Amino acid sequence: MWTTEITKICSTVGPWLTVSLALLSVSCGLDNVALGKRIYQSGEGTKGYLSYQQGPDWLALAKRGCQACHGPAGQGRVVRAGTVTGTAPPLTPDAMVERGYDEITLRRAITEGLDVSGRPMSYYMPRWQLSERELQALLQYLETFWFTDFFRAFVPQPIIV
Repeated sequence: MWTTEITKICSTVGPWLTVSLALLSVSCGLDNVALGKRIYQSGEGTKGYLSYQQGPDWLALAKRGCQACHGPAGQGRVVRAGTVTGTAPPLTPDAMVERGYDEITLRRAITEGLDVSGRPMSYYMPRWQLSERELQALLQYLETFWFTDFFRAFVPQPIIV
């Protein structure tokens, strides 16, 4: 009898338990996620503003990070700086999967400026100089974009008539 009750409870809370565990796994790395967010938004690491090779000078002058080009939620955007206009690609889950990125190739893109196939990216993509902890924190923060997209599927969207 008690197994029937447990089965009922598990089937009812199972999906919510899965979501709760996902949130818990994200929150366990809260310090890293907070550091990753700071790097993404302002380019500030554990010892101040991060250095990079190549990339636009204005990024360092403005004390900005990835968000300056890729947008606050990694949605990508057109960037205009003086007479230069370029497109920073989205960092959303669908876009990353579509372009073939995994953790190894994303690390290479961030630190070496190489795309999935190993070709150099645009000069305007900074080659960030990050410690292993900073790089891991940034990757963990980028994963929150994945959770945001995942949970968006469960939030009712308004219907505009």
